Amino acid sequence: METKNKPKKIFVKNLINDFIDEVRWSKGSLNTADSYKNDLAVFLKSHNPNLQADDLTSPLLRAYFEKMDKRVKRTTLARYRSSLRSFCKWLVQEEIIPANPFDRIEGVSLPESLPRARSHSELASFFSVLKKATKDDPYADRDLALFLLLYQSGLRASEALNLTAGDINFANLTVKVMGKGKVERIVPMHAQTARAIRSYLRQLPDHQKKPESPLFISQRRGRLSYRQANTRFKYYAGIAGLRDVNPHDLKHSYCTQLLETGRDIREIQVLAGHKSIVTTQRYTKVSPKQADKAYRESEEALRV
Repeated sequence: METKNKPKKIFVKNLINDFIDEVRWSKGSLNTADSYKNDLAVFLKSHNPNLQADDLTSPLLRAYFEKMDKRVKRTTLARYRSSLRSFCKWLVQEEIIPANPFDRIEGVSLPESLPRARSHSELASFFSVLKKATKDDPYADRDLALFLLLYQSGLRASEALNLTAGDINFANLTVKVMGKGKVERIVPMHAQTARAIRSYLRQLPDHQKKPESPLFISQRRGRLSYRQANTRFKYYAGIAGLRDVNPHDLKHSYCTQLLETGRDIREIQVLAGHKSIVTTQRYTKVSPKQADKAYRESEEALRV
């Protein structure tokens, strides 16, 4: 259940830094990251330095491009659009904004990016690789606990990596999570995840199991970073034969699984920590193949 704490402001300038860090480490291209950083700095300089995520609307972007069209070359304007489009796409993926404002801008609209859920067989292969790794790799127990938490409780990677040991309640099988806007929520924890976390914690010395200690520890005994977690995730995924993946796919798979097993969309919104129901509704989009399957399963009920 969510608390009634007033959500804190989410400033664009801070989000840009997070976005650039992810581009730098996930794409492995310093040139691309630097280009995005420079283009987004120009955008931010043209607006209030305290611009918030919710302020990124289609009218605001449209007005910005119209202004810049009179000041820069067309090639430069196209690059500005590309950088801002990538930034907004990342904001949607991270569920910071519910929809891409570019969808309503003429000339730069994109097909809606639907959440990418992994199939049950793909997830089974991924976790099978992880479980086997725990026999030889001293850090695989940590990784298994982390990635089960993302999949079975629907946490964002950033939320899981910010957990402390005291946030885990084994008695009630719940996790206390600090989500976007510093809104706290209590999330159910799967028994399988609880066993994996217990197994991982048994390997840590007592001073690293204090309530205020980071739950997921790096090799250097500091808090595990997103970059490190993403590297480990892609390592296991590569062995399992999965390509073009990132840890956020696990949350998408969680939401999709809840929807397919008949959970109400409002329940999923609360469990997933979505600020807007619009974000959750993206999981209700189905393919023609899924629609046909649903129809065939209901065909007998339509007989008159």
